[in-house]
Amino acid sequence: MGRAQPAGLESSSPLEPVDPVDPWPRVSMLLGEDRVIGKYGFWALGVLVCGFMACAPVQRVPITVEPVPVTIFVDGRRLPEAGRQTVELKANRGHVFQFEKEGYRSQQVVLVSREWEGHAHLQPEDIFVQLIPLEGRKPEIEVGLEAIEERGTK
Repeated sequence: MGRAQPAGLESSSPLEPVDPVDPWPRVSMLLGEDRVIGKYGFWALGVLVCGFMACAPVQRVPITVEPVPVTIFVDGRRLPEAGRQTVELKANRGHVFQFEKEGYRSQQVVLVSREWEGHAHLQPEDIFVQLIPLEGRKPEIEVGLEAIEERGTK
């Protein structure tokens, strides 16, 4: 830590001031030893953190929708046309599905993450959606009217 610093590179940080030749800071470790965390150390730390975040449990959720084709959004992102029968989702958080088709009411399904036997699990385990037409169900009743002759009144 006793290195001379060029003028203009003073620092009020608890870390050692930045060296223009070696811009990666020297950090004092718990035992007071100086260690250099170079760019590879930061990359390794980043990969490690991303690895832990990506280790969330994944669950396959089957989807059945009538009528087809239909546009499906998961957490605001549109699903591609291929592979819609089953979706892989992180089970450690909830997810929102939106089903849309022109001429039909949109429908939303929420999957909730719950602890089950020590692991995160999405509920419901599968999704079945039947979209309803906007005009509702049309009854197929045939009505016929016949003219009635009026009879004289007394």
